[in-house]
Amino acid sequence: MKKVLIFTYSDKVGGSETNAYKIIKLSKEAIFDWLVLNSSNTYLTREIKNCDNLENFISLDLTKDNFIKKLRCLYNLLKILKKNNYSTIYAVGFLPSLLTSILKPFFDFKLISTRRERLHWTRFHHKPFIKLIYYMSDYIETNSKSILIELQKSKITNSKVYFLPNIILKKNVKQHQIFNEKNKYIGNVANVREAKNIDLFLSLALKMLNKNKDLIFLLIGRDTSDDKVKNFINKNNLINKLIILEDINFDEIYSIYNGLDIFLFTSKFEGSPNVLTEAMSVSLPIVSSRIFATEEIIKNGVNGFLCDLNNENDFIEKLNLLLTDKKRYEFIKNNTKEYYEKSNSLNLSIEIIREKILRI
Repeated sequence: MKKVLIFTYSDKVGGSETNAYKIIKLSKEAIFDWLVLNSSNTYLTREIKNCDNLENFISLDLTKDNFIKKLRCLYNLLKILKKNNYSTIYAVGFLPSLLTSILKPFFDFKLISTRRERLHWTRFHHKPFIKLIYYMSDYIETNSKSILIELQKSKITNSKVYFLPNIILKKNVKQHQIFNEKNKYIGNVANVREAKNIDLFLSLALKMLNKNKDLIFLLIGRDTSDDKVKNFINKNNLINKLIILEDINFDEIYSIYNGLDIFLFTSKFEGSPNVLTEAMSVSLPIVSSRIFATEEIIKNGVNGFLCDLNNENDFIEKLNLLLTDKKRYEFIKNNTKEYYEKSNSLNLSIEIIREKILRI
């Protein structure tokens, strides 16, 4: 059996980590090791360890501001690669891809790096490292059609890049106990970090909750270390009106989607977010920021609404339209269902995984 290493920055509940988990679940013809640079022992870690075809879960300590520990991390990675005869390394994100690229000349594995975001964080000094990753990669995977087109235009990457659609393993579960029929629910599934633009989500929640007593906003994801969302809730007296749920596991996530009335997506930077496809899989109307990633998925006014990031009134107008206009709500809902049924490509994804990652 082929042995594959999946290498991610962390095992937290981000789109990349969850997608890698799904790859393990769908790939019965290979044995996997999962290597993370930062482990937090989340529920996803436990799910990973329960996979029958996962042989080892490995955690390396990468401290950002400690050069000695960075070198030690690289040395430990070298030992791991020497010990195991990996046929493929699937490196998700910049740091895993960079570290693997540096060591690749000493080994005979195939390297798959991923581009799941538009790299909004890059500075001038990042560019040589990004080019190194591209040069050393045998394949470059993306779930974004616009990134696919971008990489196809480059001589370095045009023959290496391939498209892997978002993988949806839909769970048939009941609504979470937090929901009741008296209220309407607007929600987002996102960890609180810059790209997710949760400040906008909070601002919209505050403005709409002040005018609607039957409305509840839900955020599913991890708060910041200084409890940004919880502090916002307390400061603005929004307890039980704006709720953050931090410990919803993968098997429960559809209990949230099934209870929401509207999915509110506020990100500034994305590749092709899993959460939008998940929301669409239960015919959930979406009001979203207008960015490259969402323009690939949402046709404005047909299967959702796209709003300018700097125009909060546009978001509020579209949210209120869906809350008050039942015909428009059902129109969007039906089109969302139709879009998902046409675009759902699990079988295609499985074939791509077999060909590129498992090399079968």
